[in-house]
Amino acid sequence: MSTQAKLQLEDLEESAPVTMTAAELKPILEALIYVADEPIAEATLVTLLGKEHQEGIREGLRLLQEQYQSADCGLEIKEVAGGYKMATKAEHHEWVRKYVKHHTPPTKLSLASRMKFNNAIFTKRNSLIFDARQRNLFLVFLMKSASLASPSASR
Repeated sequence: MSTQAKLQLEDLEESAPVTMTAAELKPILEALIYVADEPIAEATLVTLLGKEHQEGIREGLRLLQEQYQSADCGLEIKEVAGGYKMATKAEHHEWVRKYVKHHTPPTKLSLASRMKFNNAIFTKRNSLIFDARQRNLFLVFLMKSASLASPSASR
């Protein structure tokens, strides 16, 4: 299901001011592009922010792209797959690649994997306890058998 289909316009209309300028929309657009997992389409932004802001959205996107093209910025806003996405600039890819190569994130297991792992530990623990009890019972049996067989035990 697309991002646009997930939006519910009636909930959003209540929180948005009636009119916003491109300068007011710019930080909102920046935040939305930053948090989007996939390129966010202009149509989605218009649906989200309101049709009355369509021109302001276009202008805000243009201003953002200009701002991120400056040399002192390591990111850029690219138009990709019919939408806008934040990405690292090509001249910094080697540094980013180096970081990603050496950075090992913590392993995250799904709930099902954690349950299987815990179940395996629980099963192994129980089998060890069962084995220990069987050994103890066998030792007790041997000791009783030995005491019955010895002459001093019959007295």
